[in-house]
Amino acid sequence: MTKDYFKKIKEYYRKLTLFYSNQGKNERERISVEVFLSLLGINYSKVDVISIEEQNNPVDVQYKECRFQIKEIPDDVKRHRDIKQTYEALEKADKDKIDWPISVYDKSPYQTAWERVTNKLEQIEKSYSNEVKNGLDLLFYITNTSTELFNINDFSRVKELEKYGFRSVSAVICDRQAVILFVTDHSPPELKTHFGKLYFSS
Repeated sequence: MTKDYFKKIKEYYRKLTLFYSNQGKNERERISVEVFLSLLGINYSKVDVISIEEQNNPVDVQYKECRFQIKEIPDDVKRHRDIKQTYEALEKADKDKIDWPISVYDKSPYQTAWERVTNKLEQIEKSYSNEVKNGLDLLFYITNTSTELFNINDFSRVKELEKYGFRSVSAVICDRQAVILFVTDHSPPELKTHFGKLYFSS
């Protein structure tokens, strides 16, 4: 391995460690919204996708009238731990001898996207007052690889989401699928326009 290539690998894992740390949370949330908008086919400008960094603000990302609260549903694995351990191993290594850490993954049970979203809703619904939820657009960013995509039959169950009190409920699965599952009369027009359809990457 050349010295330059070794440096590039170290820099890649350094950036990855930062991205999946608490410091990288704002960037992850902003990217999830950008992926969501792209899958919907919305021509957006990056300057309009704004991270809200105030600690006590329930809005994570704002896009025009959309006030997104982002909830990530990741793999049930220690992703950041393993990335960090790899970076630490590279920091201690030289280009000719790297002790790569061994990762053992517990694959999470296979579930439908609908199940993952409703399970998470049950966990978080008491975290906000009704007044706050009434002004929030909930966006689930599902990166769990053991997840079945949404299907058209899920729209027959959207009334079940009304009880949670959010202004809208949407989801994006990696960069593969986006869906707006629930809207109200006062949801942003960008979301109401795209409600009731499944959007896939081309």
